[in-house]
Amino acid sequence: KGLKEDSFFAYAVRVRIDEQQFIFIAPFSKVSKISATKVIGNLKNNKLTKIKNDATVGFSSSISMLILDDEVLILNNLRIFEKCCGMKAEFVKGAQSLLQNIAQFDSIEDLGELQKVIESDSVVAKRLTKLNQSFERVQSFFNNKDKVENLLNDDAFKDKFKDIKYNNGKLQFEKRNRH
Repeated sequence: KGLKEDSFFAYAVRVRIDEQQFIFIAPFSKVSKISATKVIGNLKNNKLTKIKNDATVGFSSSISMLILDDEVLILNNLRIFEKCCGMKAEFVKGAQSLLQNIAQFDSIEDLGELQKVIESDSVVAKRLTKLNQSFERVQSFFNNKDKVENLLNDDAFKDKFKDIKYNNGKLQFEKRNRH
């Protein structure tokens, strides 16, 4: 009660078989996807009435996670696991830690702007968190930053790094396309 329906992203079904308990977690499916190719309606008094999309919830048969005892098996959709477990906050913390560590190199233009991006963009936060797992590589990169310009201008990598510039010893990222 008091919750907005559009804030729900998954559902759980608990099944008991003898002493075993299984919990299946799956995303809600968008009814608009179904109704694009099929008619969704209610048959009442021999009359078919079309059901409005905004008043209908769809249950996906694609199971994202299975929980058995204290084990979690991620099957199809890592994003559902990340949302259920609040991983976005963990990714932001990990990315903030990386930014604090790389601030010592004074090699990124407008680090504050990058901080704002990781708070609003979980994909960027996740990627930076992964970098923090092998900080030696990050350190090595910044210790050899004088070679970055050659890499950015190399035809083999030009398309990969088209949104990154290197000016006056600092990396600059285009704001329009961070990932």
